[in-house]
Amino acid sequence: MKAKQILLVEDDELLLQMYSQKFIREGINVHTETNGKEAANWLQTNSPKLVVLDILLPGINGLQLIKIIRRNEHLQDTKIVVLTNLTEADTHLNDELRSSLNITAYYVKSQISPSELVKNLKALLL
Repeated sequence: MKAKQILLVEDDELLLQMYSQKFIREGINVHTETNGKEAANWLQTNSPKLVVLDILLPGINGLQLIKIIRRNEHLQDTKIVVLTNLTEADTHLNDELRSSLNITAYYVKSQISPSELVKNLKALLL
């Protein structure tokens, strides 16, 4: 069984710190990256149970990172949660694409409180 480790990929340092502290307080081991390329590099040798990522990232964007994750055999069971300011319509993420990318959940930052997000993500780690 994988450890309760998540990868949080967020380029906004304030949000990165806020969310990572909330995860840590809930006993969740969190690794953080601020851009898609560094996250992709980290994922070459690590297998978190959950990846939480923004869509608008420097280097490799979130959708590109999801495709990289899904092509990687040792990450096939990794759950992916999108946390972004963009609605699914903004990203042109229709049901077919969402299904093919195997995205577990999609949250718009302004529509979910940090506490509610952590609660929902903690349930995914069970």
